Amino acid sequence: MAAKKRKKYPEGIQPTGSGTYRARIYRDHENHHLGTFKTIGDARAALDIARSEIARGTFVPPKQRRAAARQEREQQEQQALAEARTVSDLAKAWLIWLESIGRSTGTLYTYRRRLEQSFLPAFRQSSVVDLTAGDVTGWYTKLVASNGEGVARQHYRTVDGMFRYATGKSKQLPRSFEPWLDSSPVDIPEAGAKKRARRKPDEVVVTTDEIYTIADNMPPHERLAVLLAGWCGLRIGEVLAVRRQDFTVAADGVMWLSINEQVQGRGTPARLDPTKTEAGDRDVPVASSIVHEVNHHLEEYVESPGESFLFPRHKVGNRPHHPNTFRGHFDKARDDAQNPRFQNLTFHGLRHSCLTRLGQAGATLSDLMSFAGHSDIESVLIYQHSEKQRLASLAEQLSVDAEKGNSDTD
Repeated sequence: MAAKKRKKYPEGIQPTGSGTYRARIYRDHENHHLGTFKTIGDARAALDIARSEIARGTFVPPKQRRAAARQEREQQEQQALAEARTVSDLAKAWLIWLESIGRSTGTLYTYRRRLEQSFLPAFRQSSVVDLTAGDVTGWYTKLVASNGEGVARQHYRTVDGMFRYATGKSKQLPRSFEPWLDSSPVDIPEAGAKKRARRKPDEVVVTTDEIYTIADNMPPHERLAVLLAGWCGLRIGEVLAVRRQDFTVAADGVMWLSINEQVQGRGTPARLDPTKTEAGDRDVPVASSIVHEVNHHLEEYVESPGESFLFPRHKVGNRPHHPNTFRGHFDKARDDAQNPRFQNLTFHGLRHSCLTRLGQAGATLSDLMSFAGHSDIESVLIYQHSEKQRLASLAEQLSVDAEKGNSDTD
């Protein structure tokens, strides 16, 4: 019996085996699938359209059209998602990320408070992508007028950091991070510029006798805290974090104090945090004039275990002392001294006085940075400024030398 004659289909059309027909066209060294159709007529029509487009130079392979359509849908979805994200959403995401990379609780509290105080009340529900440079400039101008330039600069730098995160420009972001924005609306160069710290004309530098006067007015178990700030230049949180094991004596007899943590109280109960910067981890020499004070305090007021705090929370065991409570004790001791020079003196003023005296004694910038735990030169330049009295004394010495010179020529 003769073999059944195979049915011939139009060029570019093939049956699928399921009653439909696949249409293909060859173009640019590649077969392009035009689709699967129910009838030969539909498949032939698709081929005719493709050939016409090729002749006019408008043919786009279906695979490319589908990819372009998919990309457009994704862009629309991303745009819809971006428009739905509010400034409040951005603030939450930024703070969560900062916590994940190890920012301290105190830093997070400060950033959150600044945002809640000024930026979020103005833009909380605003779309991140709709925020403009004009909006931010207007917010900053009002903040300067109501709170002053100093506060406004601090808040501006916080907002700037948040939008650096949004644009993917923050350090330590993973490669997989998808930016919320292409560019930041935060762009006020003069607001972000960090001004050099300057000492206030009336900022007192207390003498060693005055430091002892205040220390003598403190509760006995907190007396040493004032001396450590005045001689070792410690911050209040660093003083309250000192433990017995942080003191060592070198072979040459010099006592050293190791600083590697601080007590924070902002926003929560007192807690231990790392020092402000890596430079804050340091070893500070203890002046020989107060070594006996340290030994007396360790013997009288500090428990034997090495992890015992020198100034723990009173009557509750070895727990951190809250800075605000301790600051109240210092303020009372300062006021009880009834010294007019102490009118604006804070506990931090003891650290300032210590570093200023070191600068006057000839300490280099590197010395001051190491002693104070500062990571930038700008922060310690202030301590190399001479006091007015010292300048006046130097000027007077010029007069004395001049008069002496004149008398020698008479």
